[in-house]
This record gives sequence, C-alpha cells and structure tokens, in this order.
Amino acid sequence: MITCVSCHNAVWNQDYFDIINTPMDFGTICNNLEKNEKYMNSEDVFKDVQYVWDNCYKYNNKGDYILDLMRRVKKNFMKYWTAAGLYSEQSKGTKGETSMCVCV
Repeated sequence: MITCVSCHNAVWNQDYFDIINTPMDFGTICNNLEKNEKYMNSEDVFKDVQYVWDNCYKYNNKGDYILDLMRRVKKNFMKYWTAAGLYSEQSKGTKGETSMCVCV
C-alpha cells in the first residue's frame, strides 16, 4: 500500500514544497476525516479543500491542463458540497455584506 507521503514524493516535483507553503491534498483530508482528526466542523474541512485549489493555481502555469481538470473537480465538489448544506465560505464584510467563494 502506498502512503500519502510516498505518493507525494513519487508524484510531486521537488520544487513543490519550495513554492507551496501549506501543502494539502485530498488523501490527507480523507485520512483526517477517517481518523476523526483535525476537523471540528465542515468549515475546517472546507479550509483544507481551499488549500488544494489555491495550491493548484499557485504552482501551475496558466493554460496547464491540470488547471482545467482542477476547475472541473472544483465545480463538481462545490455542487455537491453546497447541495449538502455544508459551509460555503460565506463571511461578513466590515459593513455586514456577505461574500461567497466563486467557483470557476
């Protein structure tokens, strides 16, 4: 069985950890959920999922195919996440207005 760490070493480029300050992947999120570690609520999970999206944008170049794949995964993830009524990064601004994560 391949662990997340060995998978990261096999798949990710060596410079990934030089560029990305807070690495996150769905395998780690799943492990944390299965072991009932780290997450107190859906907001905590959502924050780690957001790291996955943000890291993908930060590490890859505009026009890279992986960005297109990530956008498709993110669109479907948000569709089901929202349908389940889970945290969707709504936050109050300084004047009480709300903003929501826009998925592309």
